[in-house]
Amino acid sequence: MSRLLCGKVLAAIILAALLIAASPSISADEMYPTVTDVFFEKDGLPYNDSVQFTVNCYGYQCKSWDCQRDPSDLLARNGNFTPELVFTYHATCPSYGCRIYEPYYHAERNFGTTCNLEGSTHGRSFTINNFSQSAIPKSCSDLHQVAIGKGYGEYYQITPEYNQCIDDSRRNSLRCNHYLISCEPGMDYECGYWVVDDHYVKETPSYRACRDTIDRERRECDKFLKKIDPATMIMWVYPGYHVSPAMRSCELRFAIPPGNDSAKAFVPPMQAAHIEMKNEGGSLFCRIVRIFGGTCE
Repeated sequence: MSRLLCGKVLAAIILAALLIAASPSISADEMYPTVTDVFFEKDGLPYNDSVQFTVNCYGYQCKSWDCQRDPSDLLARNGNFTPELVFTYHATCPSYGCRIYEPYYHAERNFGTTCNLEGSTHGRSFTINNFSQSAIPKSCSDLHQVAIGKGYGEYYQITPEYNQCIDDSRRNSLRCNHYLISCEPGMDYECGYWVVDDHYVKETPSYRACRDTIDRERRECDKFLKKIDPATMIMWVYPGYHVSPAMRSCELRFAIPPGNDSAKAFVPPMQAAHIEMKNEGGSLFCRIVRIFGGTCE
């Protein structure tokens, strides 16, 4: 891939990251790999039989990506909307404590939300109304399990030695600028709109050779990465996507109402186990890029 094409791809990725960063929440417009442990209880005790359940959330779904640019979004924020189904998912818990892989995609682009649960066990239906104001569970923890992924199930954590090596490589790359030459856009077809020290410049064979050397030095920094055994990580599995390390862990707890087929009672979620591993990976955007094998400075 040419350096120009690489630059265009990088620009597209950066634009996408900026759009995400401008959203009300970082998880508003991305597939955020999430595992949720769900527990049903009855009469104050763990319920060990199978439960099928559907979560339906009603509210307003934003028309614009940041929930602010469409006129109808601004009206809705003032309460001028009719609640409609904005988010739903279905799952089955075969016994007490089951794990689901719902990513809650676009869930935070909804507001004014009320979520209800409709469940069924042993042919008996029950409903838990208004258990949450968001489809995303309140009890969640970010998982910093991996900083860089290289594909084929290889995952790594960053070390101080790796960071030092990358920093040294970045400083060394500045010397390549000595091989750039001035040019005039429109007069030279090789001259783009790259400006250094207030002058338009273009690459030369010497510049590209220098960059190739720097790239080799940077790849050698990988020897300082710490490899992670996938068996020690919480993995995320979702139809249509490859298995990957989960980035968020959540917990939901529900009490099956006794006797009646509906209830407003909700067992508050317990704090999910917070798995905290040392993360030197920088921003969320860089973490995602590295997990899927890319590089980010």
